[in-house]
Amino acid sequence: PIGSSRLRRRRFRKFTLSSDCRYTQEVARDLEKFNRPTMIVWGKKDPFLPVIWAERLKGGIGGFRRLEMITAAGHFVPEEKPELLGNLILDFLASEG
Repeated sequence: PIGSSRLRRRRFRKFTLSSDCRYTQEVARDLEKFNRPTMIVWGKKDPFLPVIWAERLKGGIGGFRRLEMITAAGHFVPEEKPELLGNLILDFLASEG
């Protein structure tokens, strides 16, 4: 977990301070052109990006197929719920194959 050591907390702080949404905003205009099957996985407890952003994002991706909300996860779903995320990905790939 992120808060498990001083080094991890320091790295996380550096990451959050260096985040710049400018790059995300630059590509956002082109998401509607992305027509590949897309699943969005979102942590409901995300302290940085509330659920409303997942709803907005799904409406802007041309290939959007599925939104999965993870109740017991925050911003770092791969770290917080790796097995659940892996299963969701496998299920999504199988359903699109």
